Amino acid sequence: MLSIMEMMKDFLEFDPRKSEIEASNAPSTVFTEIGKKQALETFRLSAKTVPAYRDFLLKNKINPEKIKTYDDFVHIPLTDKKNYLTKYPLKDLLINGNYTGKSSITSSSGSTGEPIYLPRFASQDFGATKGFDLYLTNTFDIDHKKTLHLNCSGMGVWTAGDYIGLLNKFLSYKYPLNSSTSPGLDLESSTRLIENISPDFEQTIIFSYPPFAKDLIDNLPSRNHW
Repeated sequence: MLSIMEMMKDFLEFDPRKSEIEASNAPSTVFTEIGKKQALETFRLSAKTVPAYRDFLLKNKINPEKIKTYDDFVHIPLTDKKNYLTKYPLKDLLINGNYTGKSSITSSSGSTGEPIYLPRFASQDFGATKGFDLYLTNTFDIDHKKTLHLNCSGMGVWTAGDYIGLLNKFLSYKYPLNSSTSPGLDLESSTRLIENISPDFEQTIIFSYPPFAKDLIDNLPSRNHW
């Protein structure tokens, strides 16, 4: 596993435009095979190191040693919130049954009941940031345009706000023309930021839930800020 410094270096040196071209020229079967390989690797790691998953396989009479191909893998029972995520203590759902290396802990919205806590590795943060970099650079030219990243997702313990705030900061470190701010689900603060700060940028990208984004846009006295 790469160190934090190595992951940061890898992100800063990542060329999203070159990656986009390479991905566009690759046949779809390449990504299918990558996905299959990743699924098997994740399964093997989980079967060896995650206490809850080992128990889940045992109760479903699955011998992980016999899962050798992707065709074997697809016959494994699926985990879900009822039979897995809420059935075991959180620490038993983690690699090695502990929080070592999990630099962040956030939660789902809990819209269907109790929220689920989601510890994650730094490698997940950097991986997601590269995905954001790829999309935003090739779609909005953030590497060339003065861009304000406005994080209007729910803040606090919720995954979306925490994740997006972190990713936007990383992108602002990489691209000096970018800046980020996180007003969260605060209509007044978000509106004020757009009115006062957005005019200093070529573009403002709002990261939010569709209903709040509509309320925000409708709340602006003028569209001249965009």
